[in-house]
Amino acid sequence: MSTPSGYTIEHDIKGEARKFRCGSKELREFRNDRRKAAVRLALERGVGKVVELIRCSARSVRNWLIRWRRGGEAALDEKSRRPKNVRYLEREKVD
Repeated sequence: MSTPSGYTIEHDIKGEARKFRCGSKELREFRNDRRKAAVRLALERGVGKVVELIRCSARSVRNWLIRWRRGGEAALDEKSRRPKNVRYLEREKVD
């Protein structure tokens, strides 16, 4: 499946590929739902089955399990990657 610029391909829990616009609300919601379904499946059938279906690393699935155990399903929601602080460099004045 060819992906045009600005789009990404994601695999759902059934192993089917879907195309999303990068940064879209639909992509965020899809990833949140996929994480929750992946954790449920990992608890039932193991990490290896999830890795096969959604084509992600075993480490990612284990991290999701850790987050789920610490904070439930709410902890699986995607968090902002925006920096809390931005340091601005002072521009040197050109004489």
